[in-house]
Amino acid sequence: MKALSACIAIGVTLLGCSSSSSNGAAASCGKVEPCGGDIVGTWTIVAACAAPTAAGGDTACPGETAQVGSYSASGTATFNSDMTYTIAVTESASETITIPMSCLTSGTTTVTCAELTAELGGALDDAGMETTNCTTSGSNCSCSIVLSGQSTNDMGTYTVSGDAFTTTSTTTTGNTGGGNYCVQGNTLHVISTAMGMGTAMGTPAADLVATK
Repeated sequence: MKALSACIAIGVTLLGCSSSSSNGAAASCGKVEPCGGDIVGTWTIVAACAAPTAAGGDTACPGETAQVGSYSASGTATFNSDMTYTIAVTESASETITIPMSCLTSGTTTVTCAELTAELGGALDDAGMETTNCTTSGSNCSCSIVLSGQSTNDMGTYTVSGDAFTTTSTTTTGNTGGGNYCVQGNTLHVISTAMGMGTAMGTPAADLVATK
């Protein structure tokens, strides 16, 4: 089961639709295809958006679905010409996952929604900033997950290939990330063409917009 999974290096969690600005850069959120460009500079986040619904969840449970809710982000990311980066981002987000009870049954043992709340809460919580609540809804468990004000501070090195970049953290061993991107003038779009739950989209599914 997947939830609130961060997929692109500047800390964006693939959830919801939101923007923190009404300027032209924010208005273009979700409307730009990957195009590459010069990523070097210090970028300030002005908007974040993503497809509001993702059909299909964990491949181990074909009936699982996820509906993303709200997402907001603020902070900065710096990509230096010496191929090092630093990020400082704060995020809040919400998501609802619906899981058939059949996926929670193994042999004669069934995990209850209350037990699932405890398991997901323990696995996902980060310094008390994430809350999870699962309730029974017909033959399903409906889990509401809320992430409040999670801060990410990271640094490391990055590489660029075409319209994609890859990051390797020197703060957390083994932590890598990346995403497709497009630089248009003083605006950077970090774009994912697939939702965190694995659903491919024909247009950008998630877009983090920053300016310098």
